[in-house]
Amino acid sequence: MLPGTVGYENAPYTVGEGRLTRWTSAGGPGAVKKFSLEKLRKYERKKYFDEDIPVDIEEVLDVAAELDIHEFDVFHLAYAWWHGNQCTDANIEPFFVKYMFDDVVPHWVRQFTRMALRLKEEGRLNAREFGVEPEPADGRMVAKGIRYGIYLVAALTSLILLAHFTVEIARRCMFPPCY
Repeated sequence: MLPGTVGYENAPYTVGEGRLTRWTSAGGPGAVKKFSLEKLRKYERKKYFDEDIPVDIEEVLDVAAELDIHEFDVFHLAYAWWHGNQCTDANIEPFFVKYMFDDVVPHWVRQFTRMALRLKEEGRLNAREFGVEPEPADGRMVAKGIRYGIYLVAALTSLILLAHFTVEIARRCMFPPCY
């Protein structure tokens, strides 16, 4: 890797004159490809089905994923962080409805998500600091996982056997005239 470059899946990049330059392994002056920073950022942000997702909504989704909570819970945490007190579901619901149907993110949610993502980038994001406790695995959850695993294996085995016997039956002549 060249000094001053950033490794991006074994392809070093350098930033110069507002453009990102990728050095290919072929070498030589014709081997340098240039990409705009915006195109690369847009490509890297494609992690949801909707490619034209607004940045504010993407940040809410990212924080929800990082804290392993629902988006509605992100609104609760943001309200408590911004206003300093807890709020009922009925008070949060009008803001969440605008978020869901009109893509409107309140300013206090936006600031909370930016703060949380900054903490994530610094490696200091801890869900427990926001009062989010991970659900501990108990015996019931483990038993349910084993049961669903057995169901999955049984269903796949049944499908494989069904496909095998269908091929065996199809080899014989089932309707006249048989040749």
